[in-house]
Amino acid sequence: MSKKATEKIPRRKLKPVENAYLWVKSGGICTYETCNKELIETAEETLTNAGIIAHIIGHAENSPRHEYMEQYGFTQEQLEDVNNLMLMCYNTF
Repeated sequence: MSKKATEKIPRRKLKPVENAYLWVKSGGICTYETCNKELIETAEETLTNAGIIAHIIGHAENSPRHEYMEQYGFTQEQLEDVNNLMLMCYNTF
């Protein structure tokens, strides 16, 4: 049964190892095409996270690329898998 576009689909909280995996896989660099911005910045001698985790195939039915979910072998539940997530800087988000 499909959820309506107005209904919120609950998101799974990433495990610490999954979060670490995304950071290691990206090398701490924005993974949006040719951006390559560092995702850890120093502000007033304090390290700051400048990255955000984003879906490649959108999580909600009306989100970008969601219509390709089945074509790429994902189910709705699998959209929270690390294989469908990437780290980006706030400039490209």
